[in-house]
Amino acid sequence: MNFPAFHFGIPKDGVPCGNGIYTGPDKDLGYPALAAIMKMKPDFFVGTGDSVYYDSLDAFEAKDITGMRRKWHEQLVQPRFVELFRSVPTY
Repeated sequence: MNFPAFHFGIPKDGVPCGNGIYTGPDKDLGYPALAAIMKMKPDFFVGTGDSVYYDSLDAFEAKDITGMRRKWHEQLVQPRFVELFRSVPTY
């Protein structure tokens, strides 16, 4: 899950350039993969792998605890995450 790349594009020389940006009409809901997971009606969800990138090497990089919390907040308040966590036990 790469919030800055999904919403603003993959950075080039530390600046979001739009490459790789998600442009679907449902962008404000968050990652479409979460909708696919919900359709499967899972008994539980285990989030493995990279969830938040602190070292995005751009203006979004987290350099302290406040920045790290910001990263988690921006990621987990997206409507598809909220719905997943509301509906499916998560580890």
